[in-house]
Amino acid sequence: MLRPEEEQKNLDIVLAMYRDVLIAMNPDAVEGMRAHMREAALLKRIGKPREVAHAVLFLASDDASYITGVNLFVDGGTVEL
Repeated sequence: MLRPEEEQKNLDIVLAMYRDVLIAMNPDAVEGMRAHMREAALLKRIGKPREVAHAVLFLASDDASYITGVNLFVDGGTVEL
């Protein structure tokens, strides 16, 4: 079972992935969540969908043909905290 702070972190990541849903939320709550996500990442910013796409394209390319069974985190260093 996740601790409450881990659940919140996971929720923030999921909400970031589905940012169109955030439009329905209170704008202050959305900005507060984004500020929290920026602060939680070592790079101090929220990642762009294009950055995730680059990782996916690499893993799908011939350049990744010798990579097996690895977890690739594209999270700006949030996992490191």
